[in-house]
Amino acid sequence: MFLAGLFISTLAVRIGIELSIDGGIQTVVLNGGPIDAPGAGPVVEAFRLDQPVLLRHVDWFVDVFRGELGRSIRNRVPVQDLVTPRLPITAQIAATSLVVSVLAGTFFGIVGALRDVRSKGQFISTGVGFFQAMPVFILTLLLPWLFAFQLGVLPSFGWVRPSVSLQGNVETLILPVLTLSLPEGALIARLVKTGMHRVLGEDYILAAQAKGLPRWRVLTRHALRPASFTVVTEIGLILGSLFAGSVIVERMFAIGGMGVVFFEASIGRDLHVLLFVTMLLTGLIMTIRIITDVIYRWLDPRIDNV
Repeated sequence: MFLAGLFISTLAVRIGIELSIDGGIQTVVLNGGPIDAPGAGPVVEAFRLDQPVLLRHVDWFVDVFRGELGRSIRNRVPVQDLVTPRLPITAQIAATSLVVSVLAGTFFGIVGALRDVRSKGQFISTGVGFFQAMPVFILTLLLPWLFAFQLGVLPSFGWVRPSVSLQGNVETLILPVLTLSLPEGALIARLVKTGMHRVLGEDYILAAQAKGLPRWRVLTRHALRPASFTVVTEIGLILGSLFAGSVIVERMFAIGGMGVVFFEASIGRDLHVLLFVTMLLTGLIMTIRIITDVIYRWLDPRIDNV
Protein backbone atom coordinates (compact mmCIF):
# COMPACT_ATOMS: atom_id res chain seq x y z
CA MET A 1 0.00 0.00 0.00
CA PHE A 2 2.86 2.36 0.86
CA LEU A 3 4.68 1.70 -2.42
CA ALA A 4 1.42 1.92 -4.36
CA GLY A 5 0.78 5.37 -2.90
CA LEU A 6 4.25 6.54 -3.90
CA PHE A 7 3.87 5.13 -7.39
CA ILE A 8 0.43 6.62 -8.06
CA SER A 9 1.30 10.07 -6.70
CA THR A 10 4.49 10.33 -8.76
CA LEU A 11 2.80 8.92 -11.87
CA ALA A 12 0.10 11.60 -11.55
CA VAL A 13 2.79 14.29 -11.40
CA ARG A 14 4.58 12.85 -14.43
CA ILE A 15 1.41 12.69 -16.51
CA GLY A 16 0.39 16.18 -15.42
CA ILE A 17 3.76 17.67 -16.38
CA GLU A 18 4.07 15.83 -19.68
CA LEU A 19 0.52 16.70 -20.74
CA SER A 20 1.10 20.36 -19.89
CA ILE A 21 3.99 20.63 -22.37
CA ASP A 22 3.20 21.01 -26.05
CA GLY A 23 4.96 18.19 -27.85
CA GLY A 24 5.71 16.26 -24.64
CA ILE A 25 8.66 16.23 -22.29
CA GLN A 26 11.08 15.65 -25.16
CA THR A 27 10.40 19.23 -26.25
CA VAL A 28 12.08 20.45 -23.07
CA VAL A 29 14.78 17.78 -22.92
CA LEU A 30 15.81 18.10 -26.58
CA ASN A 31 15.14 21.85 -26.86
CA GLY A 32 12.43 21.25 -29.43
CA GLY A 33 14.47 18.84 -31.59
CA PRO A 34 13.30 15.40 -32.73
CA ILE A 35 14.22 12.21 -30.92
CA ASP A 36 16.18 10.90 -33.91
CA ALA A 37 18.27 14.07 -34.29
CA PRO A 38 22.06 13.55 -34.61
CA GLY A 39 23.71 13.45 -31.19
CA ALA A 40 20.40 13.04 -29.33
CA GLY A 41 20.99 9.35 -28.57
CA PRO A 42 22.62 9.74 -25.12
CA VAL A 43 19.91 12.17 -23.98
CA VAL A 44 17.13 9.96 -25.29
CA GLU A 45 18.65 6.99 -23.46
CA ALA A 46 19.20 8.93 -20.22
CA PHE A 47 15.58 10.12 -20.10
CA ARG A 48 14.10 7.02 -21.83
CA LEU A 49 12.25 9.17 -24.33
CA ASP A 50 11.81 6.23 -26.70
CA GLN A 51 9.56 4.40 -24.20
CA PRO A 52 5.85 4.83 -23.38
CA VAL A 53 5.05 7.03 -20.39
CA LEU A 54 3.99 4.18 -18.09
CA LEU A 55 7.04 2.04 -18.84
CA ARG A 56 9.28 5.08 -18.47
CA HIS A 57 7.81 5.73 -15.05
CA VAL A 58 8.13 2.12 -13.92
CA ASP A 59 11.81 2.14 -14.85
CA TRP A 60 12.35 5.42 -12.97
CA PHE A 61 10.48 4.13 -9.92
CA VAL A 62 12.63 0.98 -9.78
CA ASP A 63 15.81 3.00 -10.27
CA VAL A 64 14.95 5.24 -7.29
CA PHE A 65 15.16 2.27 -4.94
CA ARG A 66 18.55 1.48 -6.42
CA GLY A 67 19.73 4.96 -5.48
CA GLU A 68 19.44 6.39 -9.00
CA LEU A 69 17.08 9.38 -8.96
CA GLY A 70 17.44 10.30 -12.61
CA ARG A 71 18.97 13.41 -14.16
CA SER A 72 17.92 17.01 -13.84
CA ILE A 73 16.59 18.40 -17.11
CA ARG A 74 17.47 21.94 -16.05
CA ASN A 75 21.02 21.34 -14.83
CA ARG A 76 21.85 18.07 -16.63
CA VAL A 77 23.32 16.57 -13.46
CA PRO A 78 22.14 13.62 -11.32
CA VAL A 79 19.23 14.61 -9.10
CA GLN A 80 21.03 13.32 -6.01
CA ASP A 81 23.79 15.86 -6.62
CA LEU A 82 21.18 18.61 -6.34
CA VAL A 83 19.25 17.35 -3.34
CA THR A 84 21.95 15.76 -1.16
CA PRO A 85 23.49 19.04 0.08
CA ARG A 86 20.10 20.79 0.33
CA LEU A 87 17.83 18.19 1.92
CA PRO A 88 19.40 18.44 5.43
CA ILE A 89 18.77 22.21 5.43
CA THR A 90 15.05 21.91 4.76
CA ALA A 91 14.80 18.88 7.06
CA GLN A 92 16.28 20.86 9.96
CA ILE A 93 14.03 23.86 9.34
CA ALA A 94 10.86 21.77 8.92
CA ALA A 95 11.56 19.45 11.87
CA THR A 96 12.43 22.33 14.20
CA SER A 97 9.36 24.28 13.05
CA LEU A 98 7.13 21.26 13.66
CA VAL A 99 8.49 20.73 17.18
CA VAL A 100 8.19 24.42 18.04
CA SER A 101 4.65 24.56 16.62
CA VAL A 102 3.46 21.56 18.61
CA LEU A 103 5.09 22.56 21.90
CA ALA A 104 4.18 26.25 21.75
CA GLY A 105 0.71 25.57 20.37
CA THR A 106 -0.04 22.99 23.07
CA PHE A 107 1.21 25.33 25.80
CA PHE A 108 -0.84 28.32 24.67
CA GLY A 109 -3.87 26.11 24.01
CA ILE A 110 -3.75 24.90 27.61
CA VAL A 111 -3.19 28.42 28.92
CA GLY A 112 -6.06 29.69 26.76
CA ALA A 113 -8.41 27.02 28.11
CA LEU A 114 -7.30 27.78 31.67
CA ARG A 115 -7.76 31.53 31.21
CA ASP A 116 -11.17 31.09 29.60
CA VAL A 117 -12.37 29.47 32.81
CA ARG A 118 -11.30 32.64 34.61
CA SER A 119 -12.76 34.86 31.84
CA LYS A 120 -9.29 36.21 30.99
CA GLY A 121 -8.59 34.28 27.80
CA GLN A 122 -9.57 36.96 25.27
CA PHE A 123 -6.02 38.24 24.86
CA ILE A 124 -4.65 34.77 24.04
CA SER A 125 -7.57 34.04 21.69
CA THR A 126 -6.93 37.31 19.84
CA GLY A 127 -3.21 36.55 19.51
CA VAL A 128 -3.91 33.03 18.25
CA GLY A 129 -6.36 34.34 15.67
CA PHE A 130 -3.92 37.05 14.56
CA PHE A 131 -1.00 34.70 13.92
CA GLN A 132 -3.17 32.01 12.35
CA ALA A 133 -4.45 34.53 9.79
CA MET A 134 -0.99 36.03 9.13
CA PRO A 135 0.36 35.01 5.69
CA VAL A 136 3.87 33.55 5.67
CA PHE A 137 5.18 36.11 3.18
CA ILE A 138 4.15 38.94 5.53
CA LEU A 139 6.09 37.33 8.38
CA THR A 140 9.16 37.02 6.13
CA LEU A 141 9.10 40.82 5.93
CA LEU A 142 7.94 41.67 9.45
CA LEU A 143 10.26 39.45 11.49
CA PRO A 144 13.55 40.49 9.79
CA TRP A 145 12.48 44.13 10.07
CA LEU A 146 11.96 43.72 13.82
CA PHE A 147 14.77 41.39 14.88
CA ALA A 148 17.44 42.24 12.29
CA PHE A 149 16.98 45.89 11.35
CA GLN A 150 15.36 47.36 14.46
CA LEU A 151 16.83 45.25 17.27
CA GLY A 152 19.93 44.00 15.43
CA VAL A 153 19.99 40.68 17.30
CA LEU A 154 19.59 38.23 14.39
CA PRO A 155 20.83 38.02 10.79
CA SER A 156 18.24 38.97 8.21
CA PHE A 157 19.22 36.33 5.64
CA GLY A 158 21.68 33.54 4.88
CA TRP A 159 22.38 30.11 6.30
CA VAL A 160 25.25 28.67 8.33
CA ARG A 161 25.67 24.92 8.51
CA PRO A 162 26.10 23.33 11.97
CA SER A 163 29.43 21.87 10.84
CA VAL A 164 30.71 25.40 10.24
CA SER A 165 29.35 27.13 13.34
CA LEU A 166 26.73 25.84 15.75
CA GLN A 167 25.99 29.33 17.06
CA GLY A 168 25.70 30.68 13.54
CA ASN A 169 23.40 27.83 12.61
CA VAL A 170 21.08 28.58 15.53
CA GLU A 171 21.07 32.31 14.74
CA THR A 172 20.18 31.77 11.09
CA LEU A 173 17.60 29.13 12.06
CA ILE A 174 15.51 31.30 14.40
CA LEU A 175 13.79 33.62 11.93
CA PRO A 176 12.83 30.93 9.37
CA VAL A 177 11.50 28.71 12.15
CA LEU A 178 9.51 31.56 13.71
CA THR A 179 8.08 32.43 10.30
CA LEU A 180 6.86 28.89 9.71
CA SER A 181 5.84 27.95 13.25
CA LEU A 182 3.83 31.02 14.27
CA PRO A 183 0.81 30.30 12.00
CA GLU A 184 0.96 26.53 12.59
CA GLY A 185 1.47 26.97 16.33
CA ALA A 186 -1.56 29.25 16.42
CA LEU A 187 -3.61 26.56 14.64
CA ILE A 188 -2.51 23.93 17.14
CA ALA A 189 -3.27 26.28 20.05
CA ARG A 190 -6.82 26.74 18.75
CA LEU A 191 -7.28 22.99 18.27
CA VAL A 192 -5.98 22.19 21.75
CA LYS A 193 -8.15 24.86 23.33
CA THR A 194 -11.24 23.65 21.45
CA GLY A 195 -10.48 20.05 22.39
CA MET A 196 -10.08 21.06 26.03
CA HIS A 197 -13.48 22.74 26.06
CA ARG A 198 -15.04 19.64 24.49
CA VAL A 199 -13.81 17.26 27.19
CA LEU A 200 -14.15 19.52 30.23
CA GLY A 201 -17.75 18.45 30.68
CA GLU A 202 -16.91 14.73 30.78
CA ASP A 203 -17.65 12.81 33.99
CA TYR A 204 -14.02 11.91 34.71
CA ILE A 205 -13.02 15.58 34.42
CA LEU A 206 -15.81 16.62 36.78
CA ALA A 207 -14.73 13.87 39.17
CA ALA A 208 -11.14 15.13 39.11
CA GLN A 209 -12.36 18.65 39.81
CA ALA A 210 -14.56 17.39 42.63
CA LYS A 211 -11.45 15.93 44.29
CA GLY A 212 -10.09 19.43 44.59
CA LEU A 213 -7.27 19.04 42.05
CA PRO A 214 -5.81 22.31 40.72
CA ARG A 215 -7.25 23.46 37.41
CA TRP A 216 -3.90 23.27 35.59
CA ARG A 217 -3.40 19.70 36.74
CA VAL A 218 -6.85 18.67 35.55
CA LEU A 219 -6.13 20.20 32.16
CA THR A 220 -2.63 18.79 31.67
CA ARG A 221 -3.03 15.32 33.19
CA HIS A 222 -6.66 14.46 32.48
CA ALA A 223 -7.99 16.64 29.65
CA LEU A 224 -4.96 17.05 27.38
CA ARG A 225 -4.68 13.45 26.26
CA PRO A 226 -8.24 13.03 24.88
CA ALA A 227 -8.20 16.64 23.62
CA SER A 228 -5.20 15.93 21.39
CA PHE A 229 -6.99 13.84 18.74
CA THR A 230 -7.54 16.75 16.37
CA VAL A 231 -3.93 17.89 16.78
CA VAL A 232 -2.63 14.43 15.90
CA THR A 233 -4.93 14.39 12.86
CA GLU A 234 -3.57 17.73 11.66
CA ILE A 235 0.13 16.84 11.97
CA GLY A 236 0.36 15.43 8.44
CA LEU A 237 -1.35 18.49 6.97
CA ILE A 238 0.87 20.79 9.02
CA LEU A 239 3.95 19.02 7.72
CA GLY A 240 2.80 19.57 4.15
CA SER A 241 2.08 23.20 4.95
CA LEU A 242 5.56 23.63 6.44
CA PHE A 243 7.14 22.29 3.28
CA ALA A 244 5.00 24.56 1.10
CA GLY A 245 5.90 27.52 3.30
CA SER A 246 9.59 26.65 3.09
CA VAL A 247 9.52 27.51 -0.64
CA ILE A 248 8.72 31.13 0.29
CA VAL A 249 10.85 31.22 3.42
CA GLU A 250 14.00 29.82 1.83
CA ARG A 251 13.80 32.27 -1.04
CA MET A 252 13.10 35.28 1.18
CA PHE A 253 15.89 34.39 3.63
CA ALA A 254 18.34 33.33 0.88
CA ILE A 255 18.57 29.75 2.16
CA GLY A 256 19.62 27.17 -0.42
CA GLY A 257 17.38 24.33 0.69
CA MET A 258 14.87 22.03 -0.98
CA GLY A 259 12.34 24.85 -1.21
CA VAL A 260 14.55 26.64 -3.71
CA VAL A 261 15.12 23.40 -5.63
CA PHE A 262 11.38 22.78 -5.80
CA PHE A 263 10.65 26.34 -6.93
CA GLU A 264 13.25 26.26 -9.69
CA ALA A 265 12.15 22.78 -10.77
CA SER A 266 8.52 23.93 -10.98
CA ILE A 267 9.43 26.92 -13.13
CA GLY A 268 11.68 24.84 -15.41
CA ARG A 269 9.45 21.72 -15.40
CA ASP A 270 12.41 19.72 -14.20
CA LEU A 271 10.61 16.38 -14.25
CA HIS A 272 12.90 14.08 -12.28
CA VAL A 273 13.45 16.65 -9.53
CA LEU A 274 9.71 17.19 -9.16
CA LEU A 275 9.11 13.44 -9.11
CA PHE A 276 11.64 12.95 -6.33
CA VAL A 277 10.23 15.83 -4.28
CA THR A 278 6.73 14.41 -4.72
CA MET A 279 7.87 10.96 -3.64
CA LEU A 280 9.70 12.40 -0.66
CA LEU A 281 6.75 14.48 0.54
CA THR A 282 4.19 11.73 -0.11
CA GLY A 283 6.31 9.16 1.73
CA LEU A 284 6.76 11.54 4.64
CA ILE A 285 3.05 12.27 4.96
CA MET A 286 2.15 8.57 4.68
CA THR A 287 4.71 7.75 7.37
CA ILE A 288 3.21 10.44 9.58
CA ARG A 289 -0.21 8.86 9.06
CA ILE A 290 1.12 5.48 10.20
CA ILE A 291 2.68 7.08 13.26
CA THR A 292 -0.62 8.90 13.86
CA ASP A 293 -2.49 5.59 14.01
CA VAL A 294 -0.04 4.38 16.66
CA ILE A 295 -0.49 7.58 18.66
CA TYR A 296 -4.28 7.24 18.40
CA ARG A 297 -4.08 3.83 20.04
CA TRP A 298 -1.90 5.27 22.79
CA LEU A 299 -4.28 8.18 23.37
CA ASP A 300 -7.32 5.89 23.46
CA PRO A 301 -6.73 2.11 23.71
CA ARG A 302 -10.43 1.57 22.95
CA ILE A 303 -9.68 2.24 19.24
CA ASP A 304 -8.19 -1.30 19.00
CA ASN A 305 -11.58 -2.72 19.94
CA VAL A 306 -13.58 -0.69 17.40
